[in-house]
Amino acid sequence: VKEQIGQKIGGADSGFFNQLFFFFREIPFQSILMFSLVIYLIALVFYWRKLIKNYLPLVLILFFAYLPLTFKWGIDSQYKLGIALEDLTLYEGPSAIFKDVGNVPSGYKILMKNTADGWGLITYPAYKIGWVNLRNVGIIDI
Repeated sequence: VKEQIGQKIGGADSGFFNQLFFFFREIPFQSILMFSLVIYLIALVFYWRKLIKNYLPLVLILFFAYLPLTFKWGIDSQYKLGIALEDLTLYEGPSAIFKDVGNVPSGYKILMKNTADGWGLITYPAYKIGWVNLRNVGIIDI
């Protein structure tokens, strides 16, 4: 099912940052943690073997080793990935009483930042920002 959903990304932006964002969104947290720990251990072994003589390169390597982990944690804690199960109507606020600002066809991958009382704020694709009813959205847990 995830493979079929992944093939239909209707109208998705193809910019570098959007691709990088979804790349990090789909990598399991454990994989990024393992990568960071391996880099951390390699840096410590190099320091122990005196291949790294100063603290500054060691600190920089350790800082950059944990950047992907921090980025992944930030993405996972703030956003939910979903797919439009049917055509969605976008509203200015979290209720059908607000003004209709557009629609999202079924099959779109969407990214929600906030959810409130059965409503979700779509933040991706950027040209389709608005609130949708969550009963027509499938949340994807990766």
